[in-house]
Order: sequence, then structure tokens, then C-alpha cells
Amino acid sequence: MARMLISTSLKKLVIVYLQQIFMQITAFRFTLIFSVLFGQNGIFINIPLMLAQTIAGGGTMPLQIMPGLFKVASYLTPMYPNTQIDFGLLFGRPTFTYEIRLLAILIISSLILLAIVWRKWPEKENGKLTVMNNII
Repeated sequence: MARMLISTSLKKLVIVYLQQIFMQITAFRFTLIFSVLFGQNGIFINIPLMLAQTIAGGGTMPLQIMPGLFKVASYLTPMYPNTQIDFGLLFGRPTFTYEIRLLAILIISSLILLAIVWRKWPEKENGKLTVMNNII
């Protein structure tokens, strides 16, 4: 369907598909931070965050006319760089800086998750498991 609507090659569509997989991995790690940190209550942070990402994604309005809160969200969340990469792949714009931003979000999210899990990991004391109560 996409090939019929925008007349692009199958190779470009496969690259966009692989890019979406990379973005999904990044977005999963980004939103997992709040779920790991706050448990089931993390969903109360993730729902507004995902809605803000949708608006700040850059597909509905350009960054220049976004309200300030959504501009901040576009720099911190993985949706905006991914949207710009998709536009670049389909319509021939440069994507390198957005790929670096998306990779940076993935690395930072992974390091934060690693730190949270490391701090919450159960420890053994005298053969019994105890859970550390320290939260970062």
C-alpha cells in the first residue's frame, strides 16, 4: 500500500521497517524505566508521556511551532528522531544526527535501567534473600 501511495522502492520500505524495529526497542527501554522504578504505578507516568510523544513526534506539526513542553519532550523521547529518520529515508533528507540522537537515547535509557536493576537486585545474607530498599 505504501509503495502505491508514495511510489517508493521496496528496499527503502525494508530499511524503514528495520528502523521501526530499532525505534521500538529504544521506546520500550525508555518507558520501561518508569515501570521498573515505580512498578505498576509507572503506568501513570507512561500514559501521559506516550501521549506527549505522539504530539512531539514531529509528524503532526513541525518543531518550530510546537509549544515549549512538547519541544522539550521531542528532545528527550525517541519519537521525534525516529519520525525525522523516516522522513529522511523516504524523501531524501539527511538522517545521521537523528540516528545519533536515537542511539544516545537507547544508551542512556539502558544505563539508567541497568543502574535501577543493580540497586534493586536481591542480595543474599546468610543464605536468605533480602531485597534492597534503596531507590536511586
